[in-house]
Parts: sequence; C-alpha cells; structure tokens
Amino acid sequence: MKLPRPEPIPERQVKWEVYSDLTEEALLKRITETALLCLIPRNYENLGLTMADIKRYILQLQAMVRAYEKLYVEADDEVSGD
Repeated sequence: MKLPRPEPIPERQVKWEVYSDLTEEALLKRITETALLCLIPRNYENLGLTMADIKRYILQLQAMVRAYEKLYVEADDEVSGD
C-alpha cells in the first residue's frame, strides 16, 4: 500500500526591504501604504533559526513516514506471501 503524500507547501513571495539609514521622514514616505515590521538583529537571527528547525523537523517526519511505510509494505508482503 502506498500512502498518499500531503500537498506541497506553496511558496509565497515575500518582499523584504531594509531601511537602516533613512531619516524618520524619508522612511514614512517610503512606507505610506505598507505595514512596517521591525526586527532587531537578534530576533531576525531567531527567525532564521526557527525556520531551520522547522525544516529539520519536517525532514525527520518524512524519514519516519518512509520508514513506517517500508515496514508496512514488508509486513504486507510477508502476509500475502510475495
């Protein structure tokens, strides 16, 4: 038996803009129709580390599913005598 795989995660484009040396007035002109999200360097680093942890976790889950699937197929083959 082949287990169905989950739908892939869609890749949605995110546009990042860095404003590090603009004056407040210049910054406000640039972001008049945009939400402003600010991260200090440490939080930006944490965001990257969290994404890496999520990727690792998903890869580990995929390996577990493959291992269980292999065990299931082997057990099914033994039962059916193939």
